[in-house]
Amino acid sequence: LIAKLPASYDVVMLSYNLVASTPHDETFNRVREVQTTSGYIVHSRFYDKLIARWEEGARLFMQNPTMDWVYILDQYWKPLQPDAEWFAYKVRIGKQRPSFSDIAGRFAERDT
Repeated sequence: LIAKLPASYDVVMLSYNLVASTPHDETFNRVREVQTTSGYIVHSRFYDKLIARWEEGARLFMQNPTMDWVYILDQYWKPLQPDAEWFAYKVRIGKQRPSFSDIAGRFAERDT
């Protein structure tokens, strides 16, 4: 399914909402800011860093439950992106299906 991965990477996005990026090569963009956690590959050397970030966000959310948009997974990982080797396929391999969003409290359809 996946023809190739970058020679070195921390995260590769398969499906995403790309906010900011720069071209990397013919297959990948270098991510500066991306959201949507519906499809991604994490290199084993990056697991602990990503999990620690998400655990911190979960703790902060429990202390501030009205600020979910700050601590949700695809927002709270953003500070890691500019300094990590984070890439997105130029052509998405998958996409998030339209469905009810618990966070937004409404039906959500996003394919950008």
